[in-house]
Amino acid sequence: MTQIRIFLSTVSAEFRSYRDALRHDLERPNVTVKVQEDFIATGTETLDKLDDYINQCDAIVHLIGDMTGAMAQSPSLSIINQRYPDIGKRLPPLSPFLGSGVESLSYTQWEAWLALYHRKMLIIAVPEPGTMRDEKYVLIEEQRNHQQQHLERLAAIERYPEIKFVSADRLAVEILRSKLHEILAKVGSFKKPSNLPLASIGGLFKGREALLDDLNRSFGPVPDSANKMAVARVLSGLGGIGKTRIAIEYAWCHAEDYSCRFVCSG
Repeated sequence: MTQIRIFLSTVSAEFRSYRDALRHDLERPNVTVKVQEDFIATGTETLDKLDDYINQCDAIVHLIGDMTGAMAQSPSLSIINQRYPDIGKRLPPLSPFLGSGVESLSYTQWEAWLALYHRKMLIIAVPEPGTMRDEKYVLIEEQRNHQQQHLERLAAIERYPEIKFVSADRLAVEILRSKLHEILAKVGSFKKPSNLPLASIGGLFKGREALLDDLNRSFGPVPDSANKMAVARVLSGLGGIGKTRIAIEYAWCHAEDYSCRFVCSG
Protein backbone atom coordinates (compact mmCIF):
# COMPACT_ATOMS: atom_id res chain seq x y z
CA MET A 1 0.00 0.00 0.00
CA THR A 2 1.32 3.44 -0.97
CA GLN A 3 2.13 5.60 2.06
CA ILE A 4 1.92 9.39 1.84
CA ARG A 5 3.52 11.75 4.37
CA ILE A 6 2.44 15.38 4.68
CA PHE A 7 3.68 18.13 6.99
CA LEU A 8 1.50 21.11 7.96
CA SER A 9 3.65 24.13 8.75
CA THR A 10 2.20 27.16 10.55
CA VAL A 11 2.24 29.05 13.86
CA SER A 12 -0.27 27.32 16.12
CA ALA A 13 -1.13 30.45 18.12
CA GLU A 14 -2.46 31.98 14.90
CA PHE A 15 -3.88 29.09 12.87
CA ARG A 16 -4.11 25.98 15.08
CA SER A 17 -7.82 25.42 14.35
CA TYR A 18 -7.23 25.77 10.59
CA ARG A 19 -4.30 23.36 10.74
CA ASP A 20 -6.11 20.81 12.89
CA ALA A 21 -9.19 20.85 10.64
CA LEU A 22 -6.98 20.35 7.57
CA ARG A 23 -5.13 17.53 9.30
CA HIS A 24 -8.44 15.81 10.01
CA ASP A 25 -9.50 16.21 6.37
CA LEU A 26 -6.25 14.76 5.02
CA GLU A 27 -5.43 11.89 7.39
CA ARG A 28 -6.38 8.30 6.63
CA PRO A 29 -4.68 4.91 7.17
CA ASN A 30 -2.16 5.46 4.36
CA VAL A 31 -1.80 9.25 4.72
CA THR A 32 0.20 10.47 7.73
CA VAL A 33 0.01 14.16 8.61
CA LYS A 34 2.41 15.70 11.13
CA VAL A 35 2.74 19.15 12.72
CA GLN A 36 5.56 20.92 14.56
CA GLU A 37 4.30 19.98 18.03
CA ASP A 38 4.80 16.31 17.18
CA PHE A 39 8.57 16.92 17.33
CA ILE A 40 8.92 19.07 20.45
CA ALA A 41 10.51 17.64 23.62
CA THR A 42 11.81 14.51 21.89
CA GLY A 43 15.26 14.68 23.51
CA THR A 44 16.97 16.04 20.39
CA GLU A 45 17.09 19.44 18.74
CA THR A 46 13.71 20.42 17.30
CA LEU A 47 15.06 21.51 13.92
CA ASP A 48 16.95 18.21 13.63
CA LYS A 49 13.75 16.18 14.10
CA LEU A 50 11.77 18.45 11.80
CA ASP A 51 14.40 18.05 9.11
CA ASP A 52 14.34 14.26 9.41
CA TYR A 53 10.58 14.15 8.87
CA ILE A 54 10.44 16.80 6.14
CA ASN A 55 13.10 14.85 4.24
CA GLN A 56 10.72 11.86 4.23
CA CYS A 57 7.65 13.90 3.25
CA ASP A 58 5.79 13.98 -0.02
CA ALA A 59 4.44 17.50 0.54
CA ILE A 60 4.61 20.43 2.94
CA VAL A 61 1.73 22.88 3.35
CA HIS A 62 3.10 26.20 4.66
CA LEU A 63 0.64 28.78 6.05
CA ILE A 64 2.19 32.24 6.40
CA GLY A 65 0.39 34.72 8.63
CA ASP A 66 1.49 37.54 10.95
CA MET A 67 3.25 35.57 13.70
CA THR A 68 6.70 33.97 13.47
CA GLY A 69 6.47 31.50 16.33
CA ALA A 70 9.58 30.51 18.28
CA MET A 71 12.96 31.36 16.80
CA ALA A 72 15.38 28.54 16.01
CA GLN A 73 18.14 28.17 18.59
CA SER A 74 21.88 28.03 17.86
CA PRO A 75 22.31 24.26 18.51
CA SER A 76 19.61 23.51 15.94
CA LEU A 77 21.19 25.83 13.40
CA SER A 78 24.62 24.27 13.97
CA ILE A 79 23.21 20.84 13.14
CA ILE A 80 21.73 22.11 9.87
CA ASN A 81 24.97 23.90 8.91
CA GLN A 82 27.01 20.76 9.55
CA ARG A 83 24.56 18.50 7.78
CA TYR A 84 24.08 20.69 4.71
CA PRO A 85 27.19 22.83 4.09
CA ASP A 86 25.83 23.76 0.63
CA ILE A 87 22.47 25.06 1.86
CA GLY A 88 23.46 28.73 1.49
CA LYS A 89 24.71 28.17 -2.05
CA ARG A 90 21.58 26.30 -3.10
CA LEU A 91 19.24 28.75 -1.35
CA PRO A 92 20.98 32.15 -1.50
CA PRO A 93 18.33 34.07 0.52
CA LEU A 94 19.32 31.91 3.51
CA SER A 95 22.99 32.92 3.48
CA PRO A 96 22.66 35.88 5.90
CA PHE A 97 21.09 33.59 8.52
CA LEU A 98 23.65 30.78 8.59
CA GLY A 99 26.58 32.27 10.51
CA SER A 100 27.09 32.61 14.25
CA GLY A 101 25.64 35.65 15.99
CA VAL A 102 23.35 36.54 13.07
CA GLU A 103 19.61 37.17 13.02
CA SER A 104 17.55 34.00 13.48
CA LEU A 105 14.73 32.54 11.46
CA SER A 106 11.80 30.89 13.20
CA TYR A 107 11.29 27.13 13.26
CA THR A 108 8.21 27.58 11.07
CA GLN A 109 10.15 29.62 8.51
CA TRP A 110 12.88 26.97 8.50
CA GLU A 111 10.28 24.32 7.67
CA ALA A 112 9.67 25.96 4.29
CA TRP A 113 13.39 26.26 3.52
CA LEU A 114 14.09 22.65 4.47
CA ALA A 115 11.26 21.57 2.18
CA LEU A 116 12.87 23.51 -0.66
CA TYR A 117 16.33 22.15 0.12
CA HIS A 118 15.01 18.59 -0.06
CA ARG A 119 13.10 19.43 -3.26
CA LYS A 120 9.75 18.55 -1.75
CA MET A 121 6.38 19.80 -2.94
CA LEU A 122 5.81 23.08 -1.07
CA ILE A 123 2.36 24.67 -1.07
CA ILE A 124 2.35 28.22 0.30
CA ALA A 125 -0.93 29.65 1.59
CA VAL A 126 -1.68 33.11 2.99
CA PRO A 127 -4.83 34.55 4.60
CA GLU A 128 -7.05 37.08 2.90
CA PRO A 129 -7.50 40.45 4.68
CA GLY A 130 -10.00 40.07 7.52
CA THR A 131 -9.42 36.34 8.02
CA MET A 132 -10.21 35.30 11.59
CA ARG A 133 -7.34 34.12 13.77
CA ASP A 134 -7.29 31.79 16.78
CA GLU A 135 -7.69 33.10 20.31
CA LYS A 136 -3.96 33.09 21.14
CA TYR A 137 -3.17 35.33 18.18
CA VAL A 138 -1.34 38.55 19.04
CA LEU A 139 -0.45 41.11 16.40
CA ILE A 140 3.17 42.16 16.95
CA GLU A 141 4.41 44.52 14.27
CA GLU A 142 7.98 43.22 14.42
CA GLN A 143 6.81 39.66 13.82
CA ARG A 144 4.55 40.72 10.98
CA ASN A 145 7.52 42.46 9.35
CA HIS A 146 9.58 39.27 9.76
CA GLN A 147 6.85 37.32 8.00
CA GLN A 148 6.69 39.80 5.13
CA GLN A 149 10.45 39.49 4.76
CA HIS A 150 10.04 35.71 4.75
CA LEU A 151 7.61 36.03 1.83
CA GLU A 152 10.06 38.34 0.04
CA ARG A 153 12.91 35.84 0.47
CA LEU A 154 10.75 33.08 -0.96
CA ALA A 155 9.75 35.34 -3.85
CA ALA A 156 13.44 35.94 -4.57
CA ILE A 157 13.66 32.32 -5.69
CA GLU A 158 10.26 32.50 -7.42
CA ARG A 159 8.25 30.71 -4.76
CA TYR A 160 4.98 32.55 -4.25
CA PRO A 161 1.72 31.93 -2.37
CA GLU A 162 -0.57 29.84 -4.54
CA ILE A 163 -3.50 29.72 -2.12
CA LYS A 164 -5.40 32.48 -0.35
CA PHE A 165 -7.95 31.53 2.29
CA VAL A 166 -10.53 33.24 4.47
CA SER A 167 -11.74 30.28 6.55
CA ALA A 168 -10.78 26.73 7.50
CA ASP A 169 -13.31 25.36 5.02
CA ARG A 170 -11.95 27.50 2.19
CA LEU A 171 -8.41 26.45 3.04
CA ALA A 172 -9.37 22.77 2.87
CA VAL A 173 -11.14 23.23 -0.47
CA GLU A 174 -8.16 25.04 -2.00
CA ILE A 175 -5.64 22.52 -0.65
CA LEU A 176 -7.62 19.61 -2.07
CA ARG A 177 -7.77 21.39 -5.45
CA SER A 178 -4.04 22.18 -5.42
CA LYS A 179 -1.19 20.09 -6.77
CA LEU A 180 -1.49 18.02 -3.59
CA HIS A 181 -4.46 16.37 -5.34
CA GLU A 182 -2.04 14.54 -7.62
CA ILE A 183 -0.24 12.98 -4.63
CA LEU A 184 -3.45 12.01 -2.86
CA ALA A 185 -4.73 10.40 -6.05
CA LYS A 186 -2.01 7.76 -5.63
CA VAL A 187 -3.74 6.38 -2.55
CA GLY A 188 -7.18 6.10 -4.11
CA SER A 189 -10.49 7.45 -2.89
CA PHE A 190 -10.61 9.84 0.00
CA LYS A 191 -12.22 9.46 3.41
CA LYS A 192 -15.58 7.82 3.78
CA PRO A 193 -18.30 10.29 4.80
CA SER A 194 -17.98 9.78 8.55
CA ASN A 195 -18.98 13.39 9.17
CA LEU A 196 -22.24 13.45 7.22
CA PRO A 197 -25.05 14.80 9.40
CA LEU A 198 -27.36 11.83 8.74
CA ALA A 199 -27.03 8.13 8.01
CA SER A 200 -28.28 6.59 4.78
CA ILE A 201 -31.79 5.14 4.90
CA GLY A 202 -30.80 2.51 2.35
CA GLY A 203 -33.67 0.67 0.73
CA LEU A 204 -36.23 3.04 2.24
CA PHE A 205 -35.04 5.76 -0.14
CA LYS A 206 -37.32 5.11 -3.12
CA GLY A 207 -38.53 6.95 -6.18
CA ARG A 208 -35.54 9.27 -6.61
CA GLU A 209 -33.04 6.92 -8.27
CA ALA A 210 -33.41 8.68 -11.64
CA LEU A 211 -32.73 12.04 -9.99
CA LEU A 212 -29.58 10.66 -8.35
CA ASP A 213 -28.41 9.34 -11.73
CA ASP A 214 -29.08 12.71 -13.38
CA LEU A 215 -27.20 14.48 -10.59
CA ASN A 216 -24.23 12.16 -11.00
CA ARG A 217 -24.10 12.71 -14.76
CA SER A 218 -24.29 16.47 -14.30
CA PHE A 219 -21.01 16.45 -12.37
CA GLY A 220 -19.17 14.80 -15.24
CA PRO A 221 -15.95 12.83 -14.72
CA VAL A 222 -13.86 13.30 -11.59
CA PRO A 223 -11.03 15.82 -12.31
CA ASP A 224 -7.78 13.88 -12.74
CA SER A 225 -5.47 16.82 -12.01
CA ALA A 226 -5.41 20.09 -10.08
CA ASN A 227 -5.55 21.98 -13.40
CA LYS A 228 -9.11 20.87 -14.16
CA MET A 229 -12.00 22.82 -12.71
CA ALA A 230 -14.30 21.04 -10.27
CA VAL A 231 -18.06 21.21 -10.88
CA ALA A 232 -20.44 22.55 -8.23
CA ARG A 233 -24.18 21.92 -8.01
CA VAL A 234 -26.81 23.58 -5.79
CA LEU A 235 -30.03 21.84 -4.72
CA SER A 236 -32.67 24.46 -4.02
CA GLY A 237 -36.43 24.48 -3.57
CA LEU A 238 -39.24 24.74 -1.03
CA GLY A 239 -38.64 23.45 2.46
CA GLY A 240 -39.55 19.85 3.19
CA ILE A 241 -39.35 18.42 -0.33
CA GLY A 242 -36.28 16.28 0.41
CA LYS A 243 -33.28 18.31 -0.80
CA THR A 244 -31.08 17.37 2.16
CA ARG A 245 -32.01 13.70 1.93
CA ILE A 246 -31.14 13.63 -1.78
CA ALA A 247 -27.73 15.13 -1.08
CA ILE A 248 -27.11 12.74 1.83
CA GLU A 249 -28.03 9.65 -0.19
CA TYR A 250 -25.92 10.85 -3.11
CA ALA A 251 -22.93 11.27 -0.79
CA TRP A 252 -23.32 7.77 0.63
CA CYS A 253 -23.81 6.23 -2.85
CA HIS A 254 -20.59 7.76 -4.17
CA ALA A 255 -18.47 7.65 -1.01
CA GLU A 256 -15.80 5.52 -2.71
CA ASP A 257 -15.63 7.60 -5.89
CA TYR A 258 -14.13 10.90 -4.73
CA SER A 259 -13.90 13.33 -1.83
CA CYS A 260 -16.31 16.21 -1.36
CA ARG A 261 -17.41 18.85 1.11
CA PHE A 262 -21.13 18.79 1.93
CA VAL A 263 -22.70 22.19 2.68
CA CYS A 264 -26.22 22.35 4.11
CA SER A 265 -27.86 25.64 5.15
CA GLY A 266 -30.87 25.26 7.39
